[in-house]
Amino acid sequence: MVKNRIKGNNSANNDELLYKKLCKLLKEEELWRNPLINREILADIIVTNRTYLVNAVKKHANGMTLSEFVNTFRLNNAARMLSERKRTSITEIGYESGFNSRNTFNRQFKQRYGMTPTEFRHQQYAKRVSQRYTDK
Repeated sequence: MVKNRIKGNNSANNDELLYKKLCKLLKEEELWRNPLINREILADIIVTNRTYLVNAVKKHANGMTLSEFVNTFRLNNAARMLSERKRTSITEIGYESGFNSRNTFNRQFKQRYGMTPTEFRHQQYAKRVSQRYTDK
C-alpha cells in the first residue's frame, strides 16, 4: 500500500509519480476488478487529492479520464479472457473484468474494439483455426 501522501503543487514530477503509483496498483493489485472503484477510492488508497490524481492521468494517459483509464485494464483483461476461455460466458467475463452490467461491458467493448465481445471471440477462434492450418 502507498504510504506517503503526494503533496500538491501539481508539478510534472508529482504528476508522473502519481501516475506511476496508480499504474502499479492497478497492475499488481488488480483494483480494476472492483466495479465500485472510483476516483475517491483510488485517491484514498494512493493518499492524494482526487483532483491531482485525475489531472495526472489526463496528462500521462493521452487525455483519458480516470474512468477511461481504469476501463483500459478491464477491456484488456476481457479481450484476453475472450481469446483464452471459450467456455466462460461473456457475461461472466464482463463481471470478472470489473464491469457491473453486461450492457456497459458490451458498449465499452464495442467502442474500443469495433465489435461486440461475441464477434471478437468468434474472430479470435477463426484466427486460431486458420493459424493451425497455415502452421502445418
